[in-house]
Amino acid sequence: MSLLAVVLLPSCKPEEPEPWTRYEYLGEARDYIYFKPGTWWVYKNVQDGRLDTIEITKSFDDTTKLTGNGNTMYYEEIEWYAKSRMDGYEYHFYLMYGQPNMELATQNQVVNRSYFLAKYRPGNYVGLRNNFLYPFNQNFIEKNSTHSVQLKGEYTTLKLGTENYTDVKVFWVSDDDLIFYDELERTGGAAQYYWAKNIGMIKLENLKHSVSWELIDYNIVQ
Repeated sequence: MSLLAVVLLPSCKPEEPEPWTRYEYLGEARDYIYFKPGTWWVYKNVQDGRLDTIEITKSFDDTTKLTGNGNTMYYEEIEWYAKSRMDGYEYHFYLMYGQPNMELATQNQVVNRSYFLAKYRPGNYVGLRNNFLYPFNQNFIEKNSTHSVQLKGEYTTLKLGTENYTDVKVFWVSDDDLIFYDELERTGGAAQYYWAKNIGMIKLENLKHSVSWELIDYNIVQ
């Protein structure tokens, strides 16, 4: 008579990942792009000397709680509206793309953000062009069906007129819709946007048509 011994070994069950919580705040980007009412910038057209004052009319800084798969992310978004004294155009700066999908998000995933700047007034919606990408990365190019945007360069200091600006980011746009290059308010062509820390946009230039605006005065509320 034989004895059949059955040995039961404990099964190796994969461990469930620990739930995580992360805070997706803007960090240094906030110093470049978030401004409150009371902020204004005066720009001068380098070619013909015209002046334009852009004033922030309202702004929002919201933090949204996202959950999924037992995980939690606190996600910050900013937005502001401004208006031109010269021609009455309004500007809207906002996050274009939706929030991260928490069913797919990982604890260490880098969340890229694409902020858009729209320009319009009653009867004339000029367009929008992405001119800010975060995190800052010169190897990342934002593309859609009509244009691409890239962080093209960074300056520790940059002098415009008599002012020295620090920590400047330069974004290149392949085909811009916001900078008028003639009296017919036509747009188009490659452009560059210069952003300075704690000040905002200090220079805009249409490279194809040699039109540029430079900051000459400002008051900042952040």
